[in-house]
This record gives sequence, C-alpha cells and structure tokens, in this order.
Amino acid sequence: MKQTFFCACLAVVITTAMASPADAANKEHQQLMADLRMLQEQSQLLQNLIGTVTDTLKAVNARLDQQSETNRKAFADQQLIITNLTNDVRVIREKLDDNNVRIGSLTQEVDSLRQSLQSVSAKVDSGKGTLGKLVNDDKLYQDVSEATANIKALIADIKAHPKKYFKVEIF
Repeated sequence: MKQTFFCACLAVVITTAMASPADAANKEHQQLMADLRMLQEQSQLLQNLIGTVTDTLKAVNARLDQQSETNRKAFADQQLIITNLTNDVRVIREKLDDNNVRIGSLTQEVDSLRQSLQSVSAKVDSGKGTLGKLVNDDKLYQDVSEATANIKALIADIKAHPKKYFKVEIF
C-alpha cells in the first residue's frame, strides 16, 4: 500500500508538474494572442489616423493651390496696374516738362514786358514824349483842359442853337 500510495502521489506530482508547464504555455499563448489582437487594433487605428491625415493634407494642399493661384492672379493684376501707373506718370512727366518750357518762355516774355514798362515809365517821368509832357508840363495840361472846356461849350451851343451851325435843305 505504501507503494500504491507512493505511486499515486508520484502520479499526482508528475501530472501536476506536467499540467503546470502546459497551463503556463497555454497562458503564455493566450497572452501573446491578446497582445497580437491589441497590436492589430492599434495598427488599424493608426491606419485610420494616417488616412485622415492624408485626406487633411490633400485638402490643405488643394487650399494652398487655390491660394497660390489667387495670389498669382493678384500679382498679375498688380503688375498691370503698376505698368499703367508707370505709363500715366511718364505722360504726366512729359506734360510737366512741356509746361515748364512754356512757363520759362512766359517768364521771359513777362520779364521783357516789365523792362519795357519800366523804360516807358522812366521816359514819362523824365518828361519825354507827349505822355511825358502831359504828365510833367503844367502849361500843356492847362491848354488841354482849356481845349476840353471850349469843346464842351461848343457842344452845348450846338445843342442849344443847331440852326446856327447846320443848314438843312430839301430839294
């Protein structure tokens, strides 16, 4: 009996010893399978995120392309405006140059006229010429005043006695 009991205990110990490594291997296998499932899920999540990031990048690239095209058109429009303004400024500059030439010529003419007026004024002040004598000679002034008074008196007499001066005959 001792032998049977010993055999039975030995069998239990051997079974237990054999069962433990199999259980341990089974648990390790289950843990590896769980880890694989988690890795597969994480891989799937990463693929989904990469797909989302790819779509977002495509949208951003499309917007950048649109903005780039808009900027290109705006720069082209600005270049056209700058060209037009440059031409307008050139035309204005030419007209200003022409006006400056005209103003220079006009300035010379006005200066010449001023010198002539100064010369005439100097001659009048010195008593030269008829106007100078009228302005500076009191006797000539008196004579002209008397002649003017006589003409006024003659006109008044003609108005008062027209028959004395005019004779009208009808055939």
